[in-house]
Amino acid sequence: MSNKIIYQEVIPYVYLTIVPLIWAGNFIVGKVLIASLPPFCITAGRFFVGALILGLLFLYQKNKSGLNRELKLKILILGLSGVFAFNSLVYVGLKYTSAINATLINSFNPIVTIYFSWLYLKEKISIKQILGSLVAVVGIMTIESQGSWSVLYNLDFNIGDLIIFIDTFIWAIFTVLGKNVMSVLSPLETTTYSILAGLPFLFLAAGWEVSQSQISISWPVVSGILYLGVFATVLAFIWYYKGIQLVGVAKSANFYNLIPVYSFFLAVFFLHEQITIYHILGGVFVVLGILISSSKLKRAGSVNYKNIE
Repeated sequence: MSNKIIYQEVIPYVYLTIVPLIWAGNFIVGKVLIASLPPFCITAGRFFVGALILGLLFLYQKNKSGLNRELKLKILILGLSGVFAFNSLVYVGLKYTSAINATLINSFNPIVTIYFSWLYLKEKISIKQILGSLVAVVGIMTIESQGSWSVLYNLDFNIGDLIIFIDTFIWAIFTVLGKNVMSVLSPLETTTYSILAGLPFLFLAAGWEVSQSQISISWPVVSGILYLGVFATVLAFIWYYKGIQLVGVAKSANFYNLIPVYSFFLAVFFLHEQITIYHILGGVFVVLGILISSSKLKRAGSVNYKNIE
């Protein structure tokens, strides 16, 4: 087998198999960091590191696109939704729920994106997408209710689960709008501009958090921030798009479903969290719903899906 064949047929799948592992690690590291740092400080540190690296890559990119007023407004919305709000709320949610719950509920993202692409981009939605979304909702409700009908009846949900669930709608806005922006800008430009647009708001929020509490910085905390900035923000982005470049959008998108699988093992091994029957049952429904809807997911936003996570 020649080196060219290996590069085209093996390496892309190595990239795409590692990327969901990195993204699953984001929830594990975030769960650990939230015990030492407030959420906006975590997000600000993560994206500051990511901005430094992506900024250097951006400087070396040739044929940079110009920004008109409309693009600047869209990029501002991307920064507020995908960088400032979404990631900070992920860490807020992790303060009240387990990493397993968070990653499973986060798996609902593709389904929400399908409906937002239908509303905003006017893309058609099929019976398969409707059925898939309903199946995934059953999974989400199973997890949030902890397998108890009394929780559903009394609307007694874990606040962390609800925050992660609401957060999926914020990410859908970022994803669908990002697809629109990337019809003009490159993925690197879109991601870099979005981070730069969101960073000032993160610094303001992080500054307020620092003024309200004492923060102790240790080497484990620094290591966690570096992981989130270097791996979850930069390497995952580059490898994901390299996979798309070599094997196509459709095949690459399906690898996102590995995140809850990886998170199960990571949370049990590193955080000693317990997997219960409702985790397994809810996770099966979530993944099944995504697979049923996968044909639309390939069209609805695979190129820009999870740009920053």
